Amino acid sequence: MMQFIEYSLENHVARITINRPQVRNALNPETYYALSQVCDQVEQDDDVWLAVITGAGDKAFSAGRDLKQMQRSMPPLKQNNSGKLSCGRKLPA
Repeated sequence: MMQFIEYSLENHVARITINRPQVRNALNPETYYALSQVCDQVEQDDDVWLAVITGAGDKAFSAGRDLKQMQRSMPPLKQNNSGKLSCGRKLPA
């Protein structure tokens, strides 16, 4: 689970690195979860005085949510009888 997050602790400074530079450190569900786990670990460690979150590579700290991964996990859009696009879910009236 920690394949996309690197963690080190030196001189009371925790260094957390999002390591997905090929997608500008975009956060997919696995990376969100791993980041949450390491932040919980930092919070419980009295030896940590400061935490630094950074991103691997030289293009971006983090692009934010991994929209390409999110798009792949959503049902495809289709046209309904009214001619409007729909993703197959009914919304409450």
